[in-house]
Amino acid sequence: MIEDNPQLKRRFSSRFRFEPFRFETEEQKVNFRKFLYLLEGQLPLRERSHLSSLDLSYRIHYATGGYMAYVMKLIRRATHLALDGGSERLDLDILEAALHVIRGDSPMEEHTRKKDDHEPGHKENPFRYAVFDQDGVRRLRKNHGDEKRWTRERRLNSF
Repeated sequence: MIEDNPQLKRRFSSRFRFEPFRFETEEQKVNFRKFLYLLEGQLPLRERSHLSSLDLSYRIHYATGGYMAYVMKLIRRATHLALDGGSERLDLDILEAALHVIRGDSPMEEHTRKKDDHEPGHKENPFRYAVFDQDGVRRLRKNHGDEKRWTRERRLNSF
């Protein structure tokens, strides 16, 4: 639409494409964690949530695929939930609830769903587990089917 309309094309001449943050090498992890650290510094909360910790940064990356727009959407929603609930920091419960809101699913549905009842491509909520690491993700992938379900398109459709 923009390309076909010269007036709109002039108004939106500068376009930026942000690649998702990767979380494989140490340098990539550091970059994503720096982004979360700077983001957290801008939140209107009185207490630190330690979003840039290795544990939380891994969970956030897993939930969002490293896409900046999804990270922002998740943190924005979590911040609203925290402030509405009288909390001054983002914790696992708030992040779990925020991800449910973004996905449009019910926390009760996920908690009562049988292990083999997951829809194809459904991605576990990484904030609902006390421990969530790469070994746990491998187990989830094995339990939920083939690797094709975990493609970029499936991750995007989970939001």
